[in-house]
Amino acid sequence: MATKKKAKKAPAKKKAAKKTGSRKPRAKKDKVPYEPNEDRIVYFMNSLIQAGYVGKTIPEDSKGKKVAALAIRQTAQQFDRQVHRTVT
Repeated sequence: MATKKKAKKAPAKKKAAKKTGSRKPRAKKDKVPYEPNEDRIVYFMNSLIQAGYVGKTIPEDSKGKKVAALAIRQTAQQFDRQVHRTVT
């Protein structure tokens, strides 16, 4: 006949530590709406072109030029938004 094993008793739960201070919520900054800064966008576009972002050659057809210009402008706008976020 098998003997029954006794279950181990669970250790007693510890009481929560007493809170010494209260945490104050951080004051949120008001967001300034983004307005495109044309001078900064042109600056970033020129920087991207000088850095060779466009690539070795820009296509001769007008559609290829349009696509390349749009890609540069979008990247320059992203940079402008990032600068706006950090400055304001």
